[in-house]
Amino acid sequence: MIDQVAQFFDQVVYLHLPREENQFADALAKLASLINIPESVMEMPLCIERQSELAYVHFFTNNENKEDPWYQAILNYKLNGEYRPDMDKRGQRAIRLLAYQYVLNQGELCQRTPQGVILLCLDHSKAKKVRKEFHDGECGPHMSRHWQKKSCVQATTG
Repeated sequence: MIDQVAQFFDQVVYLHLPREENQFADALAKLASLINIPESVMEMPLCIERQSELAYVHFFTNNENKEDPWYQAILNYKLNGEYRPDMDKRGQRAIRLLAYQYVLNQGELCQRTPQGVILLCLDHSKAKKVRKEFHDGECGPHMSRHWQKKSCVQATTG
């Protein structure tokens, strides 16, 4: 297939990139597989915006209720099998697929990593509190003397 397309170019250079250096191409391939582009469309601009949060956080967050945590839609699905009333079929399917990565632990939503580690899902305020406790705690910011780093390791391991 690529050889058929290559004949329309003056020069073609093949370059192998390791998978870890090719994340952008993987993301574009996934995006292309999710949308239907009519044959009559010859050009479709793509705007790429850098986000500070995961993309699905914006998709599943109910804009009307700012009090709800980012994972509320996933939690409702795991607890009751319910979706938000304003969610379309695509959103419902995305919730079902995403919910496989999460488990309930004593009524709290946790994410299961591929290594089997269970991570507690935190809303914005709880995450901020945990970060503050961790960075203001006994270990401090880890940026000055060697003895501070060493005492922190001793404090956390023993």
